[in-house]
Amino acid sequence: MREFFHYFFGEGTEIEFEIFTLNHLWPILVGAAVIFAIWYFRDKLAACKNEHRFRYAIGFTMIISEMAYYWRLVGIPELEKSPQANLPIAVCGWLVIFGCFMIVGKNQYLFDICYFWALCGTVFALLTPTVLTYAGPTRFRFYQFWTEHLIGYVGIFYLIFVHKMRPNFKSLV
Repeated sequence: MREFFHYFFGEGTEIEFEIFTLNHLWPILVGAAVIFAIWYFRDKLAACKNEHRFRYAIGFTMIISEMAYYWRLVGIPELEKSPQANLPIAVCGWLVIFGCFMIVGKNQYLFDICYFWALCGTVFALLTPTVLTYAGPTRFRFYQFWTEHLIGYVGIFYLIFVHKMRPNFKSLV
């Protein structure tokens, strides 16, 4: 069992992931299906008395997906990576952090920031996920990467479809 966890949470040495293969496209299709389901059930979600629980679940998933990467680095000393060297300085990491506060508080200001960061910045991470070269679907990093990057879109489209939030011209500036 120890070997499995060492393998699953560790880093590979051989190329396991290639761009525009099935391993690249199926997570994007799953994310699109979740967003479609939010659109399809938008009226039921908006009318649900426990709607806030859906928002909290999305926000919780955002934070856990971001933190899971660092927990992995701290928990496996063989990776020889310092968590301090991998702080969330990329657009994707900040999108998830801001997105958590955005969806929990239905904050229009954070929605404006996250909307443009997601549609202008993190779309490149979805199209060319080079950090996954040595992490295919048999590795934890594969699932953490896709969850972290797609949950931001789920949160943004949840607020667009269910709460009718829209970016305005002022937010473009």
